[in-house]
Amino acid sequence: MDFRNEKLVFLLTHPPDPRIMKRIEAMAEISNNIEIIFWDRFSDFLKYSSSFKTIPIRVSNSSNFYIRIINGLLLTFKSLLYLFNCKPELIYIDGIDMVLPAFLYKHFSFRKTKLILEIADIPIIRYRKKHKLLGSILEKLTNLFVSKVDLLILTSPYFWSDYYSKIYPHQEKVILIENVPEKSLFMNFRPGTHEDFVIGFVGSIRYVKQLEVLFDACRGLEGVRIIIAGSGPEAPQLERIIGNYQNVYFLGPYDYRKDVLKIYSQIDLVYAVYDTTLENVKVALPNKLYEAIVCEIPIVVARGTKLSDYVEKLGVGFSVSDNNPEELKNLIIKLKSNPKIIKDIKEREKRIKEKFYWENIKEDFKKRMLELMV
Repeated sequence: MDFRNEKLVFLLTHPPDPRIMKRIEAMAEISNNIEIIFWDRFSDFLKYSSSFKTIPIRVSNSSNFYIRIINGLLLTFKSLLYLFNCKPELIYIDGIDMVLPAFLYKHFSFRKTKLILEIADIPIIRYRKKHKLLGSILEKLTNLFVSKVDLLILTSPYFWSDYYSKIYPHQEKVILIENVPEKSLFMNFRPGTHEDFVIGFVGSIRYVKQLEVLFDACRGLEGVRIIIAGSGPEAPQLERIIGNYQNVYFLGPYDYRKDVLKIYSQIDLVYAVYDTTLENVKVALPNKLYEAIVCEIPIVVARGTKLSDYVEKLGVGFSVSDNNPEELKNLIIKLKSNPKIIKDIKEREKRIKEKFYWENIKEDFKKRMLELMV
């Protein structure tokens, strides 16, 4: 069947990032009628470019639980207005905050719209812990909406085993798509040459406390440099503290397709240590893992997470405490003085990296989308 004119809407809680752009571009091979609606909550959150019709919904963001609920209702109302206007046959949801407007649209428009939900984190748990009654009610409502979607896509297998297997009753409608990069982009990667031992954090600026652990670990180390590339909710906080350190360089926002290879070419060790008190951190597998592998760069992650188990299983990096600068410092000194450790990991990553490309799963992804649209 021909679906070229089917209206597809991507309903996002953020500007279209590299992970979602891969989905959008694959769907553009199925339909030429795509619109992107996203929650524009952070200024300069991420540089992105798109040839698709893109509609930002400007609703402020807040860490205050009650203000966030009010903003969520405003976000839902504005999103619904756009959905009723464009009348999509399929809505691809990324982010829990966008489940409600998609659910309401499907049931009040009386259309047979199909809903796909991609889960890249499980943040709803933190509200239950901080606000037991209202957080628990909000979680139950959200889980009810999630249980009604037509297809659930998870970026980590541990999201299913640790959480969504108890919520979503249709295992046959669950697929795993790890956040792997495009071979067409990363096959052109070439490592750079530099005298210093460079540790890099690449992506959305969060977990500033764990970045401070890195900064403190490297304080006073000769021949060690840190680069931070990206932007995000904690970027202002990072900028306030970065002046206290001599060997830290903040590159700011970057254009993924134009700049990501250049950034990784400067790095000897990828830093992906996050706050392990967060449930999502314990089970998520971030894109930096796969980018590190295909660029043949070792990665250091937080101990006690599924990510650390996976890194150990693949033999592509190291695990440390998320709050112990001295332990991290000892690891950095060890790696700097023993280049063979780095070399061995690079050789291992070279052998396995072909498995971690988007092109390996793209056609299966399109096939599942087509099956859903019939």
